[in-house]
Amino acid sequence: MDRGNHNTTFQYNYSHQNLGGFLLVMPPFTIDNEPTSTVPSDGTVVRYNISENDGSNSGCPTSGTQTHGGGVLHFVGGVPNQSGSSSAVPLFYNNTFSVRDGLSTPILYSRSGTSISGALSFQNNAVFNYGSGNDFTTTGTSTYSNNLFYGNHPSREPADAAK
Repeated sequence: MDRGNHNTTFQYNYSHQNLGGFLLVMPPFTIDNEPTSTVPSDGTVVRYNISENDGSNSGCPTSGTQTHGGGVLHFVGGVPNQSGSSSAVPLFYNNTFSVRDGLSTPILYSRSGTSISGALSFQNNAVFNYGSGNDFTTTGTSTYSNNLFYGNHPSREPADAAK
């Protein structure tokens, strides 16, 4: 999900051991001669996907560097939100995310740290986390609802009253 995208849907994908994670989410920032670089993406929907052991960048030449993160849903900065859109926050629903034992891959990862700006909606997903990775939290009003969290429960696992 690059910057400046409007009403983009990612659906029906199967990803297995992708070193860069399942999905890279770019924030807006300034790049010379690229007019959409400062525009946040909006109307993003991520649904009906399966991610299995993605984001483990072991063996990658840039593993652990600023240019290569290690998460399933990899946010380079804050969550890109734009008001006035049909969906101002990214919607993640009806996906399956699985991380095997022995991996330290978080489901929600950001290069910006453990608490990032913005909000997202994460609903009706199945998360099978046998690894030891920890997720980020958001400063915005994110929605986590009706998710299945199975396996290990990291300290920053999203609060979901209906999990």
